[in-house]
Amino acid sequence: MSNPNGATSSWLRRDPALAVQCSCTALVALGAAYASYRHRRDFALHFGADHSTAAIWPLIVDGLLMIATVELWKPA
Repeated sequence: MSNPNGATSSWLRRDPALAVQCSCTALVALGAAYASYRHRRDFALHFGADHSTAAIWPLIVDGLLMIATVELWKPA
């Protein structure tokens, strides 16, 4: 990957350790997201939610948590 003046701008070439770290972080995040989704869906089903509501409920709850987290990160 190069920019218009021909200089290499790939972060992968500049810092391969960062590439490995980002990849591992992404794998952990995907595993955590899957486990969280399954747990919340099973919880909703156990307490009487129908299948379609149980399928979207984890996305709503985690979405609200993400919105709140991003809001807290915003500068004052």
